[in-house]
Amino acid sequence: MNATFHLILIKPVRYDDDGYPIQWRRVVYPSFSLSLLNALAEDCAERSVLGPKVEIVVEAHDDQCGLPPVETMIERIKRASAGGLVGIVGAHTAQFPRAAALVRQFRAAEIPVIIGGSHVSGTLRSLPEPARELQEMLDLGVSLFIGEAEGHFEEVLRDAHARRMKPIYDYGEVMVDMEQALLPTHVPLNVERRLALGLNPVNPIEAGRGCPYKCSFCTVVNVHGREARARTPEAVACFVRASIHHGRSRFMFTDDNFARNENWKPILEALLALREKEGLKFSFILQVDTQSDRIPGFIELAARAGCVQIFVGMESINTDALRTVSKNQNSVKRYQRFFLAWKRHGVVIMAGYIVGFPTDTPESVRRDLATIKRELPLDLLYLFILTPLPGSADHTALVEQGAPLDSDPSRYTTFHTTIPHPHMSGAELEALYYEAWRIYYDDAHSATILRRHAAMGGHLDDLTPFLLVARNAFAVDNVNPAEVGILRRQMWRERRPDLPRESLIPFLLRRGWSTAMAQGRWLWDIHRVTRMVRQVERERSRPMVDDLALQGLDAR
Repeated sequence: MNATFHLILIKPVRYDDDGYPIQWRRVVYPSFSLSLLNALAEDCAERSVLGPKVEIVVEAHDDQCGLPPVETMIERIKRASAGGLVGIVGAHTAQFPRAAALVRQFRAAEIPVIIGGSHVSGTLRSLPEPARELQEMLDLGVSLFIGEAEGHFEEVLRDAHARRMKPIYDYGEVMVDMEQALLPTHVPLNVERRLALGLNPVNPIEAGRGCPYKCSFCTVVNVHGREARARTPEAVACFVRASIHHGRSRFMFTDDNFARNENWKPILEALLALREKEGLKFSFILQVDTQSDRIPGFIELAARAGCVQIFVGMESINTDALRTVSKNQNSVKRYQRFFLAWKRHGVVIMAGYIVGFPTDTPESVRRDLATIKRELPLDLLYLFILTPLPGSADHTALVEQGAPLDSDPSRYTTFHTTIPHPHMSGAELEALYYEAWRIYYDDAHSATILRRHAAMGGHLDDLTPFLLVARNAFAVDNVNPAEVGILRRQMWRERRPDLPRESLIPFLLRRGWSTAMAQGRWLWDIHRVTRMVRQVERERSRPMVDDLALQGLDAR
C-alpha cells in the first residue's frame, strides 16, 4: 500500500474594515495563481516526484469562497502517512495578515508551511532585512518562496517530505521559459463548485510575463522581471478551446502588458482561427499600454480575434503627477486618440486612475474628473489611492528616507491611505476617493457612457455588467470591483485575531440587516441601469454631434 503525502494550497483574501475575510457564496474572478500552483502540484503528483510508493494528494482552496475548518485541514495532513505541507499561494500585502492568521494555526499543530506571492518576493528582494511580519513567519519555522514556482516546486515538495524545509527558497533571479511552462487547464475542483456559473465568469489565462516599463509604484517586476516572455500560440489556443468545451467563453489575459508580448500577433491569429475556422464563440479582455495603438495592426487584429475590453493604466491626466511615478510612456495629449482607436472597434475601455498624487488637491481631483467625463471617450474608470506597495521602487525609497509608512499590511489595499499627503489628511483623502467613484459613475454620466459605446457600434452586453459592478462594488459592498462576488458571507469565528470577537446575537442581527440592504441596493441599481440601457437602445441611431469626447472620431 502506497504512503500518502497531503498538500493543501490556499489563496488568501484580505480582511475588510470590520476585520472579517472578504468571502462570497459565489465567486466571479477565480485566482489564476491558485490554478497555476494546483496544476504544478497535480503534475508533480502524476510524475511521482516523491517516489513511486508515495501518492501526492492535492487539495486547493480559494479563501474568497471560504475554507474548510483549519482543524479539519490539520487532521487531513496528520493522517497522511508520508507527511504534508500547506502552501499559501499568491499572497499580496493586504492579504498577508489573513495568511499569517491561518499560518499560526497550522504551525501550532507543527504542520510545515510555505508562503509565496508578491509581498514575500517584493519585500525580500527590495529591503535589506525581512519586514517585521515576514520575520515573524521565519521565527515560527515558516518557509518563504521568492520568484516563480515552475521548475522549483518539486524541490519544495521533496524537502517537505524529507522534513528538511529551508527558511527561504530564492529563485528571484531565475526567469521561467514560458514556452515550456505549464498552463493550467482548469480551476481547482473546490473553486469550480463555488463559481457563479450562471454569470459566465471570466476565466484567467496567461500568455506571458514581465513588463519593460519602470513605473515606480509597480511590484510585478520583483516576481516576473522586466523581460517580456511569451507562451506559444498553440498553448494559448489549446487552453481556450478546452475551456470552451467545458462551457466557458469569457477570458481575461493576466499579462501585465499584452501589447509587449513578443508573440502577440501569432497568439491573436491563433485565436482568430478558432473563431473563423472552428466557429468557436468567445471573448476576452487584454491589459495594454497607452502606446499600443502605435503598433501596426494590433488593435484591428485584437478586435477581430475577440477582444471586447481592454484595461490600461492611465493613472492621471496631470503631467506632473505622471512624472512623479515615472509613467513617462503616458502622454496626456494622446489619451483621446488612443481611446478612440479602440472605440472604433466597439471595444470597452477600462482605465486605472490614481488619486492622491503629491500634486493632488480635492479641487484638482474634482476638476480632472470633470475633464475626463467631458472630453475622453472612456467607459470604465477604476480608481486607486497612490500606495507605496512593498516591493515597489516608491516603497523602497520611502523606507530609505525613514518616511512614516503605515505598519499594518492590511491597509495596503490601494484604497486606504498609508502615508501622509501634503494637502489632505488621511480621512480627507479617503473621503475624496469615495467621492471620486460617485462623481464618475453618477446616473447622468453612466447614461453617457452607454450612449457613447452604442454610438461607436459596441455591444451593450459587453459593457453593462462591468458598469453595474463599478457603480456598486464600493458603494454597496465596500470592495474593489476586482474583489466582487455574489452574496457576501461573514463567519463569526473568523474575525481578525487582534480584534475582539463580537457578541453572537448582535453580529447575526447586523449581518442579516446589512445583507438585506446590500441585495436591495444591488437589485434597485440593476433596475435603474436596465432602464438606461433600454433608453439607449431606443436612441441608438441618434448622433452625438456635441460630445467633445467624440470630436476626434475622424482623426487618423
